[in-house]
Amino acid sequence: MKRHKKQFIGILAALLVLAGLVDATGGRLARPERDLREDRWVGFHLVWERLPGEGEEVTRDGEGWVEYGSQTMDVDGLGSISFPREILIGQYSREEGFTFRGLEGYNAFLAQVEQEDGSTLLTGNTLMHGNTSVGGDKNSISGTIYYGLPLGETAWPEDGPTYAWRAYNVFQMPDSTVYLDGSGNSYGGQGGMAITSERSSTETVNGEEKTTSLSVEVSFEVVSRLKEVGIKQFDASDQIVAETVFGADELEEETAVSLSEEAQWLLVEERCEDGTVKRTVYSTEEVLQAGGLAHTLVILDSRGMGQACILWLGNGEQEV
Repeated sequence: MKRHKKQFIGILAALLVLAGLVDATGGRLARPERDLREDRWVGFHLVWERLPGEGEEVTRDGEGWVEYGSQTMDVDGLGSISFPREILIGQYSREEGFTFRGLEGYNAFLAQVEQEDGSTLLTGNTLMHGNTSVGGDKNSISGTIYYGLPLGETAWPEDGPTYAWRAYNVFQMPDSTVYLDGSGNSYGGQGGMAITSERSSTETVNGEEKTTSLSVEVSFEVVSRLKEVGIKQFDASDQIVAETVFGADELEEETAVSLSEEAQWLLVEERCEDGTVKRTVYSTEEVLQAGGLAHTLVILDSRGMGQACILWLGNGEQEV
């Protein structure tokens, strides 16, 4: 993956979405009042969002948001005003993990999920190159997000990006419900940046207080838009014995490539629309010893948000 030298632009905005200041569709369901201090911060849900233009109202899809408690803000001339606090509850499945309706993105949090056998699983990291560490009184998660220019764009706008990463704060209730409340900062720029956050929470277990810290680190890197990927296989005389080319739109979440019997080494070429090429070499010996190797590619959607797809080398059904 070609990585460009980038300049960190910084925080573009701290966008706290308040009910009543955004799109207010009726018929919201209300959850019982409770002490919100019991809810734990568990990390971020990161979404690649279009930045509003000058004077443009910030709106959101009202589907799925429910009232839960209230929040207060100080308004000049009016004093403190309370607004209903609205939350979006995450839906969990073993196949997809946590999803939030209308907010496609990456999970960078650590939430407790009760399993069928009664055990508890700590999960919620869908970052690329993700790492999760759990143990004792300190937990941590980290990983990388890749992104690039929107489809059809060839250069970053001089007056600032049109999209930014929104780091929505994610919380978990004592009953294990996971939600976000619309709060969180936005980050933009041409990659080469990272956000970090660490918080502690205290709970009472068997009459004793237990404090646990959670640290979250997310790195952001810009990549070029992939046009196609070629896999060349060479024999001991460095002659090509097989070659496969996939267009970016042909790649699936997992795409398999089998080895030729004569192949001694492989060359994977990631050819991008801007003319750049990234080349990676594998020996067939290391592929066979591993029972197949996963080569990760990043595919940009129309907005420029990166999604990972895998080339499975050496153990698939794809004929070459």
